[in-house]
Amino acid sequence: MIILYAHPWWQKPWFYIFFAALMSIQLFIVDTEEAIAEWRVPTALPVYHEPVKTMDQMVMNGYRISVPMVVEATAYDACIICCGKTDGITKSGHLAEEWYTVAVDPDLIPLGTKIYVPAFGRVFEAQDIGGKIRGRRIDFFLPDHESAIIFGRQELEIYLLTGPDSNY
Repeated sequence: MIILYAHPWWQKPWFYIFFAALMSIQLFIVDTEEAIAEWRVPTALPVYHEPVKTMDQMVMNGYRISVPMVVEATAYDACIICCGKTDGITKSGHLAEEWYTVAVDPDLIPLGTKIYVPAFGRVFEAQDIGGKIRGRRIDFFLPDHESAIIFGRQELEIYLLTGPDSNY
């Protein structure tokens, strides 16, 4: 009679190969704080292509400030989901710039108007319109879709800046 000796599973060679593979891809995380920090959703940081213009700089250049206006703000980017196209060309014919281009209702805010947003501490330009942008709504152009989702829907106070050469 032959009796097969059954080794415990931890003594079999396949177990050591499996265990070594697990250790090499670091499935055993020791530092939980570091692990949580790695999985946090990153916040969208603005990417500037030109020096940031503040309201003080615009006023020094002769712009006048309107009374504050509270608007509902959302965000978009040049993707099929947000725009239905990916070329980034705005209604005014410009290439949309991240953290500078804003879509507005042209009946309320004319295209080309400079808009100061105190919450962001910088000046934007109304260069685009949107299918759902009506009344006191504005849409900020951001670098990617994830940033636009993180931006969400916010109530912001804005100021319209009229140029030194305009008559109103």
